[in-house]
Amino acid sequence: MIKIILEPVSPQQRDTLFRMLQYSLFEESLTDLNEMNGEALFDYPWFDLYFTEEDREACYGNPQIPGQGDRKEGGYGML
Repeated sequence: MIKIILEPVSPQQRDTLFRMLQYSLFEESLTDLNEMNGEALFDYPWFDLYFTEEDREACYGNPQIPGQGDRKEGGYGML
Protein backbone atom coordinates (compact mmCIF):
# COMPACT_ATOMS: atom_id res chain seq x y z
CA MET A 1 0.00 0.00 0.00
CA ILE A 2 1.28 3.44 -0.89
CA LYS A 3 1.29 5.97 1.93
CA ILE A 4 1.66 9.72 1.56
CA ILE A 5 3.84 11.29 4.23
CA LEU A 6 3.37 15.03 4.78
CA GLU A 7 6.61 16.77 5.66
CA PRO A 8 6.98 20.49 6.33
CA VAL A 9 9.01 22.40 3.77
CA SER A 10 12.20 23.62 5.44
CA PRO A 11 13.76 27.02 4.73
CA GLN A 12 16.53 25.15 2.84
CA GLN A 13 13.87 23.66 0.52
CA ARG A 14 12.21 27.00 -0.15
CA ASP A 15 13.68 27.49 -3.65
CA THR A 16 12.58 24.01 -4.71
CA LEU A 17 9.03 24.71 -3.52
CA PHE A 18 9.04 28.03 -5.38
CA ARG A 19 10.03 26.27 -8.62
CA MET A 20 7.31 23.65 -8.12
CA LEU A 21 4.78 26.44 -7.52
CA GLN A 22 5.87 28.12 -10.76
CA TYR A 23 5.05 24.94 -12.72
CA SER A 24 1.58 24.92 -11.18
CA LEU A 25 1.00 28.60 -11.85
CA PHE A 26 2.05 28.08 -15.46
CA GLU A 27 -0.43 25.23 -15.89
CA GLU A 28 -3.20 27.29 -14.32
CA SER A 29 -2.37 30.32 -16.47
CA LEU A 30 -3.93 28.55 -19.43
CA THR A 31 -7.34 29.01 -17.81
CA ASP A 32 -6.97 31.85 -15.27
CA LEU A 33 -5.14 34.22 -17.66
CA ASN A 34 -2.37 34.88 -15.13
CA GLU A 35 0.68 36.27 -16.96
CA MET A 36 4.40 36.06 -16.34
CA ASN A 37 6.22 39.10 -15.07
CA GLY A 38 9.34 40.65 -16.67
CA GLU A 39 11.53 37.97 -15.06
CA ALA A 40 9.49 35.16 -16.67
CA LEU A 41 7.94 34.24 -13.31
CA PHE A 42 4.36 34.20 -12.13
CA ASP A 43 3.65 36.51 -9.22
CA TYR A 44 2.46 34.85 -6.02
CA PRO A 45 2.62 37.58 -3.36
CA TRP A 46 1.74 35.19 -0.49
CA PHE A 47 4.70 32.84 -0.95
CA ASP A 48 6.96 34.39 1.73
CA LEU A 49 4.12 34.26 4.26
CA TYR A 50 4.36 30.45 4.35
CA PHE A 51 7.74 30.88 6.01
CA THR A 52 6.89 33.76 8.35
CA GLU A 53 3.28 33.33 9.54
CA GLU A 54 2.38 30.67 12.08
CA ASP A 55 -1.08 30.03 10.62
CA ARG A 56 0.32 29.06 7.20
CA GLU A 57 2.15 25.89 6.34
CA ALA A 58 3.76 24.40 3.26
CA CYS A 59 4.28 20.64 3.09
CA TYR A 60 5.60 18.11 0.63
CA GLY A 61 3.49 15.05 0.04
CA ASN A 62 6.08 12.31 -0.18
CA PRO A 63 4.96 8.87 -1.39
CA GLN A 64 6.18 5.92 0.62
CA ILE A 65 6.11 2.87 -1.63
CA PRO A 66 7.10 -0.48 -0.10
CA GLY A 67 10.33 -1.80 -1.61
CA GLN A 68 11.10 1.41 -3.50
CA GLY A 69 13.64 3.00 -1.14
CA ASP A 70 13.91 6.74 -0.56
CA ARG A 71 10.95 9.05 -1.01
CA LYS A 72 10.87 12.01 -3.35
CA GLU A 73 8.59 15.01 -3.37
CA GLY A 74 5.43 13.77 -5.02
CA GLY A 75 3.56 17.02 -4.62
CA TYR A 76 3.01 19.86 -2.21
CA GLY A 77 0.31 21.66 -0.34
CA MET A 78 0.26 25.25 0.86
CA LEU A 79 -2.30 25.73 3.59
